Amino acid sequence: QLEDLSNNNDWRYKLLDHFKNYNSHQKILSKPIEIRPGTQPEPFDSWFEVDVYNDIISKQFSVIPQYEVAKGRYRIDMVVVLSDGTKIAVECDGDKWHGPEQYENDMMRQKVLERVGWPFFRVRGYEYYTNRKKALEPLWEMITKFKELALNNNEDISSKNNNEINTLDFKKTSLEPSSRNIIKDEQATNEKISIENKIIRYFNLYKSGTYVLTKNKSLEADYVVPIKTNQSKGFLMQCYSSGYVNKVNVSVLLSKKIDKEYMNGINKEGELSLLEIIDCEKIIGIYFVENDHKKFKAHLTKNISSREQLQLQGIKVIYNDFKKVDFKFLPLKINDNINRLVYQSFNANGKNINNNYFKTEWQILKNIDSKSIIKKLPKKDDQSKLFTENIEDSLPDFDNKLSKTLFDIKVEINNTIKIKYLKTNKILSIKLVDHKTKGISTVNRVQLINFKTPLGVSIMGKFVGETTNIINTDILIKILEIT
Repeated sequence: QLEDLSNNNDWRYKLLDHFKNYNSHQKILSKPIEIRPGTQPEPFDSWFEVDVYNDIISKQFSVIPQYEVAKGRYRIDMVVVLSDGTKIAVECDGDKWHGPEQYENDMMRQKVLERVGWPFFRVRGYEYYTNRKKALEPLWEMITKFKELALNNNEDISSKNNNEINTLDFKKTSLEPSSRNIIKDEQATNEKISIENKIIRYFNLYKSGTYVLTKNKSLEADYVVPIKTNQSKGFLMQCYSSGYVNKVNVSVLLSKKIDKEYMNGINKEGELSLLEIIDCEKIIGIYFVENDHKKFKAHLTKNISSREQLQLQGIKVIYNDFKKVDFKFLPLKINDNINRLVYQSFNANGKNINNNYFKTEWQILKNIDSKSIIKKLPKKDDQSKLFTENIEDSLPDFDNKLSKTLFDIKVEINNTIKIKYLKTNKILSIKLVDHKTKGISTVNRVQLINFKTPLGVSIMGKFVGETTNIINTDILIKILEIT
């Protein structure tokens, strides 16, 4: 495995890197392509490839056509991407598209790639068009075997880790040992957590770059990110205080063996400002201080190329001479309403948050949170009315109008937080600590809670007025006060 080699100058690392890495700009496709007269659509080489692609897509798999290997030296007709990150090479051979000499070259290329771990499936044109169903049966069997193999790897874990806390009772909860930092996961719902939001992995990352994927329990790592079922096709966003963002497919993490240590999980030249998983493309809001002025700008995450390596620096998203920067992921549904602040170019300077010309956008940003649904927002066609109407009529009725940015207090270690259990109306004052606690420990009527408990993980990084479920429970709480 590439991650097993910590020395980037090792010739083994360079060889595997050369054959396993590809052009990160290649898109993963999952929608059928209409068959029509004329030339096949790019990047496909033939309608034969399009037909095979459509058959694979009909089975709910994702495909990357014309997949580049060894930094463009080789191309594979298409690659099937499984949910756990496994890739299967699919080659389409036919007299109309490949002559005997080309076929021989293709077989030589296949042998080279198989030696570095690529599984191959080849389908001939005449066999495919004679009996399409039968021609692709070996591919479905191959996919089934890989799925079974992944399932066996995932289940190969000691039963001693099956004591994950599913409900929270302060009198019975066993508090876990501490670690230095933990990053929030953005999922929070107002309904009972469904199976789609079940935690399937914990991404445990150490500042040394070592990382481990665990299934039932997190580790005492420097950073811990839960991965939920509905995030399996999402992205891990590594946001650095230097202004760089590395976007990694979650499928890369899910393809790793459970409980195995891997290297190169972080860019050692940067300092993480935010480590978060998003389930789909979003808006990345960037709050920063430049010349003592607080400023903001935003970009679409779809404009940040996704990668397969965690140790990359990523894309530079801010070029200002800033002193302080923070990142927040915002829902795409507000894009039309803050589009004057959403820039195509990463060189954009952003806007001073005291600029009243953008007061409607500032109000939207102040009131948006990760779980609220915007019921009514100004339409793009109503821009001339934006500054004459009462903006409260265009915003959800939140109990608290505080800005959810780096310029406001959010839950961190050593904060004292007053929370309310919405089902029972019970109010509790707690303090998040990074040391191990025994039983129920209180100081001045404030209960000490290790920040790695389910409650600590759920509220870390939240703001006053936000509500969230305690992870893996249907217990809904609201943050009333942070000091």
